[in-house]
Amino acid sequence: MNYRTFSVVGISGILLAIGSISVLAYAAVWRIETTDGFSFKYPTTWDLEERENRINSISATLDYDRGGNYGQILFEHYDPDLSESIQSSENVVQNMETVLTNVYDGARIYETATDKYVINNQSAPYVLAKFSRSTLLGIEHDYVVMAIVINLGANDVIFAQYISAENDFNKLLGTAEQIFHSVKSVGAVETLI
Repeated sequence: MNYRTFSVVGISGILLAIGSISVLAYAAVWRIETTDGFSFKYPTTWDLEERENRINSISATLDYDRGGNYGQILFEHYDPDLSESIQSSENVVQNMETVLTNVYDGARIYETATDKYVINNQSAPYVLAKFSRSTLLGIEHDYVVMAIVINLGANDVIFAQYISAENDFNKLLGTAEQIFHSVKSVGAVETLI
């Protein structure tokens, strides 16, 4: 092997090593959080806020705000009485639409489905809506919210919302879906299929 061949092979090897190191540096480590009777996995690139007090209905919040991209996931674990009415309702999607349009003023529903997601071997109905909010300076920003009902078992339901700036929604959707798919009832046994 002459000097010129070694230089090309050596440089390409160094570039490959640098590329591998940079990919590993940005790979997220995932943690498991257990709260309020359920658990979920989340990447450490998202910041976790646990329930502040027993009056707050939000069980846990995940925030992502890096590199100009913003996203948030809210988890609410419903009590058995409310869970039973949600699970037995044939109009779960309509109920979610009503909640979203009440919570997010001016929200416009643009996608719903009951069979796209299967979590814990059960259908996880969802609704997508778009809404706008103005900053204190009057600058309007567009957001997208995805609300999904995750059944954990008999009378056990998580109402989760993924909220993101409209431009970031698809960038962070894959991670949000992985987080939703990881939600389990505490004590649930994972089965390998």
